[in-house]
Amino acid sequence: MSSPAALGPSELFVISDLHIGGKYGTTSTDRGFRINTHVKELVTFIGEVEQRVRQQKRATEIVINGDFVDFLAEEGPEPRRWRAFIDDEEEAVAALETIVKRDVELFDALGLLLQSGATLTLVLGNHDIELSRPGVRSRLRELLKVEPASPFQFIYDGEAYVVRDVLIEHGNRYDGWNVVDFDRLRRSRSEDSRRLPISTDAKFIPPAGSQMVAEVMNLIKQDYPFVDLLKPETEAAIPLLLALEPGYASSIERIETVRLLNAEANKRAPKAPARPAHPENIAAAGSGRHPQIDNVLTRQMGARQRQRLLALVQEAEGQSTRSGERIAAGATRRFLSFARMLLTKDLEKRMPTLLDSLRAWQGEDVFNWSVETVNSYLDAAKELASGGFSTIIFGHTHLAKIVDLKNSNTYLNTGTWADLLRLPAPILKASQKEALASLKGFTDAMRTGEFRDFLEFMPTFGYIRWDATGRSVADLKRYEAGIVKSL
Repeated sequence: MSSPAALGPSELFVISDLHIGGKYGTTSTDRGFRINTHVKELVTFIGEVEQRVRQQKRATEIVINGDFVDFLAEEGPEPRRWRAFIDDEEEAVAALETIVKRDVELFDALGLLLQSGATLTLVLGNHDIELSRPGVRSRLRELLKVEPASPFQFIYDGEAYVVRDVLIEHGNRYDGWNVVDFDRLRRSRSEDSRRLPISTDAKFIPPAGSQMVAEVMNLIKQDYPFVDLLKPETEAAIPLLLALEPGYASSIERIETVRLLNAEANKRAPKAPARPAHPENIAAAGSGRHPQIDNVLTRQMGARQRQRLLALVQEAEGQSTRSGERIAAGATRRFLSFARMLLTKDLEKRMPTLLDSLRAWQGEDVFNWSVETVNSYLDAAKELASGGFSTIIFGHTHLAKIVDLKNSNTYLNTGTWADLLRLPAPILKASQKEALASLKGFTDAMRTGEFRDFLEFMPTFGYIRWDATGRSVADLKRYEAGIVKSL
């Protein structure tokens, strides 16, 4: 599908991973349940694009490339306070209305952008899957004040979005934890549109990453306000989650097992880099009580670090068993919770395990714009470029990238407008002694809930124009007030 403009836009802005949703905090240091605490800056950016369109009269398009809003950050009614997917369409509409009311200035800014004549295109992500449902789509158009002739479109059915020689997609397709089952989602929407009860065959199963957020990460966020910044929700976050809350091992094991079973049942193992990513096979199970966690840790950590973390899990579950608690039933008693050890003498014993897990989660080059550290994304970009696309644009990972491919092709990742959690260099690459000393600052932040020194706000956008030959020229920009006018 191409742009509504007959010849496509003359310039294109692409942003992603806005994550608009979640309650705001009550104090300047309280993040509330927000991933994005920078809506003001986002509104300013949208306003600058709008003014550019009005002043320069260029054919302009802005693409929000997935995770526009964040349904996973919205509380639901008891007993399902946190939901991996909102099954009830009326509840999903109500959640959207709450999100819009809370940040209405952003949606007003997007409405004004449409009125300026700019094209607004939305691409579905994995935190905003509910937007694809018929009733929610309709309400979104109303809230954005989209008129019948407005240059607005929504790509919600798993297709990539193509503008001339530029291919745009959210990128969760290449992440086995967050791939969306569009076939089942389509059947669910079909029944939604007819106001029929959702049948068993059409019941949508949310991605494993969404289940991880709803069943683990949201539940421990009060003690670890940074936990929702561990993006995307992939297996790379599992060692850290276990180091913080080893009592959740059974929940994590179950989510990973179901993910692998679904992948095998649907026969979606990757056949090429640009196919949906479902690595590993359920038959290749590890050993012990949690074989799938064992497999994950084997891929993420060295043998010594893995054994140390598995021993911690075993100790926590041993304490639980002795207390008569049934972890698998969901009423987890948080034995050996790191948050509850912060003021105890046992904290020092736990620090090496936390260090191992942090290093497994965040490598040295993740913030290097010119290096894509996740091979599946780089491989997919290369294969897609071979189909005649000069520029490939993903989001999802929250990590801004601009990488030169062969034949002068370009791969962009447009990053995020949410905060990033950035560990100090000594934690990642200093000696054990120096790293543990640096880690003390991070545990102090856990104790106080003040993570300002570890957060980085780096809003980025892709900017694409076309040269005289019709070939795209792509760049990645860090947003600062006034930069749009200077382009």
